[in-house]
Amino acid sequence: MQYVMEVSDSDDEGVNRAPRTLRRRRSWVAATHLGISPKEFRRLKRSGAPGLLFFLIHGLRLVHGSIPHDVDIAEMFSGAGHLVAVAMSLGLRGLTYEIWEDKEHQDMCTALGFLQALLVMLRCVFQGLVHWDTCCSNWVWISRSKTGRCRANPMGTGAFENVQKANFMVSRMCLLQLVAASKFAIMMLEQPASSLMLLHRRMVGRPFNEMFRIFIHMGCYGALTAKPTVLYSNEMLVLMPLKKRLNLEHLWSLTGECLLNLWILFFRH
Repeated sequence: MQYVMEVSDSDDEGVNRAPRTLRRRRSWVAATHLGISPKEFRRLKRSGAPGLLFFLIHGLRLVHGSIPHDVDIAEMFSGAGHLVAVAMSLGLRGLTYEIWEDKEHQDMCTALGFLQALLVMLRCVFQGLVHWDTCCSNWVWISRSKTGRCRANPMGTGAFENVQKANFMVSRMCLLQLVAASKFAIMMLEQPASSLMLLHRRMVGRPFNEMFRIFIHMGCYGALTAKPTVLYSNEMLVLMPLKKRLNLEHLWSLTGECLLNLWILFFRH
């Protein structure tokens, strides 16, 4: 029997495949060139990561040399960076990624910004935490008339530049989450309840379609409105402590405060 030397590194035995030991050696060689472990390389291959992603990982290793694993918590689209601030107060090592901090190197839609984000993923420790609060303004109900998005057409109207940019951003986020998943990282994604982001083409397959989710109200955590929100994660035990109920008294308090702010905004000025 003649073995076919193909660029597949699956551990599944099949006809005309190289012996398992040879396939594992090939993954060791490839992982050494990429600067990652063989297990990470095999998980990336099984997840369907494109070849360009491996090329970029190899390029980052050539530029930076040995990439340290020194990030316990990565907060992507971090805003004020509260999560990393709390983590660092507990003695953990955290890193934020926010366009307002650096519009050149922390913009997901630019080449430099994507490479910087990829470097953050590569620096994450084994079983670290990666939190995503990806820009949602293009995916929620209030922008439907401007984007053309709906459940039947979650990708929206491609003729609009803002729709293309939002789709591009989520696509890159999915590639970065594959890198985090190869490290068995705990991933969390925060989105408003009306967001259609989870229907993006790249998010309908593994590992995204296997993520757990809980429904919460941000008003329970100090937001000015109830703000229905969904948290997604590949680890249910991380989500369970975050579940809180918004009681009727708290809801009326938020509603009254919101109406007062609207009255001040429109009638006092």
